Amino acid sequence: IIFSLFVRMLRVAVTAQAPRIITLARSFSSNVDPFAHVIADLQLTPLGVGVSVSKYVAACEKVFKDRHLTTTLHGYGTNVEGSWDEVMAALKECHRVLHAMGAPRVSTAVKLGTRSDRVQQVKDKLNSVTSKM
Repeated sequence: IIFSLFVRMLRVAVTAQAPRIITLARSFSSNVDPFAHVIADLQLTPLGVGVSVSKYVAACEKVFKDRHLTTTLHGYGTNVEGSWDEVMAALKECHRVLHAMGAPRVSTAVKLGTRSDRVQQVKDKLNSVTSKM
């Protein structure tokens, strides 16, 4: 009896969720590869190097530029645009470079955005906001 009741409840739940599941499936059926273009907000923090970190920031900016990634430097990090693999490889290279510069520890905070509906760049996001001001 308990199993039969469970099966009935499951059928009701699945039937009720069917429109939502179909909509969700449609949102993923796009011709855009969400990993071909990502926007990452990176904050690399070398630890044990003193108060000023500008030379370490500059070294990471060089890594991104050498890899032809689009960057937007801001007060507490850098927005980096490129493919998922390119951005992750550059992030790893930044860690290598900072350690080679003498940082005994490197801490990184990452926020990453992907889209499957269209390609979007940081400048598009900024334009969207500023156009409403």
